[in-house]
Amino acid sequence: MRLKLSLIVLLVLIAGAVLATNTGTNADPAIDAEEQDFLHRINEYRAANGLGPVALQTDLNEASDWFSIDMGAKNYFPANHISQDGRNPGQRMADFGYTGGTWGENIAAGNDTGAETFVQWKNSPPHNANMLSANYNLIGIARAFDANSTYKWYWTTDFGFSTEPVAPVATPTQPGQTPPPTPVNTPQNTPPPPAEKAIVNLVGCGDNSIAANDDNSSPQFTTSFPMNFFGQTYTKLYVNNNGNLTFDSASGSYVPFGLYGASQKIIAAFFADVDTRGAGSGVVTYGNGVYSGNRTFCANWINVGYFSSGADKLNKFQIMLVERADQGAGDFDIMINFDQVKWEAGSTNNGTSGVCVNQGCAPARMGYSNGTQAN
Repeated sequence: MRLKLSLIVLLVLIAGAVLATNTGTNADPAIDAEEQDFLHRINEYRAANGLGPVALQTDLNEASDWFSIDMGAKNYFPANHISQDGRNPGQRMADFGYTGGTWGENIAAGNDTGAETFVQWKNSPPHNANMLSANYNLIGIARAFDANSTYKWYWTTDFGFSTEPVAPVATPTQPGQTPPPTPVNTPQNTPPPPAEKAIVNLVGCGDNSIAANDDNSSPQFTTSFPMNFFGQTYTKLYVNNNGNLTFDSASGSYVPFGLYGASQKIIAAFFADVDTRGAGSGVVTYGNGVYSGNRTFCANWINVGYFSSGADKLNKFQIMLVERADQGAGDFDIMINFDQVKWEAGSTNNGTSGVCVNQGCAPARMGYSNGTQAN
């Protein structure tokens, strides 16, 4: 079992990010001989694994080109894929005109050839998963050289999907990039991007919901992958309104107890007396999706209120269970993301307007337990 609590995802020198929503500048959609070689290699690789090809697409190519040039010109390599103007990959792709809701990105640095970069990504499980994802049928490919930068060469591939017939970029090659192209900076009139949010907008996470309630739970739900949780493999779980997941049975417990003494296996993001009946409160949603190329279960508590029907303060938090079969059978990461915490206890737990101000108040709990009352 592999467990991790994380508010941000940290990756390595070659980094990958997948799936979210979309916001660009000027870039060159043409590809050179090495980029063309990479396109040939990835499509041969996909065919060998029973997948269709990815087609070169103008918007994604321009987004890739801009990011590679920007990394070299400003001498940075962001493990979180956020460019120095504050945009994530989906925002950059959308700014160049990409309108698909599904996207992915690989970046690499240090190699000049398509062959070396292909091997670099193939040998990294998250990046290899992007290259072999059935979620994508479009690609943008770009490398850029900057002699004054740390790694000299910077590669980006942006992935996307279209249900419409694809109009690929014409593929006549341009001369190799030595000497390097002049970097293109973001125009000063580009609107500032919105602040990054902690909640991952995962496709599939809103497929199911628990109707507005106080202490209810979802029906038993089947995840898309097996999870080894403290030595037992699970493919089913329950989403409980009160900010937690359980495996063996649903839980309507609303008094947050210390998880060290839990009597059943539990993963809690914000174990408290969540009440979604108040006007203005959201409801709990959940479902299966894909994150960074890995099968993922996700549950969202977005803008949820507190008992009794309190909605003057709303919390936003999320649990993601991310398959990590690359680490071992049944391994998975636990990601708990918080965007907003404005209340901590319902009135039954001695909260006053959602806040602990009195002795005896029982605030929310966070963590996980093996359910033996010992761990």
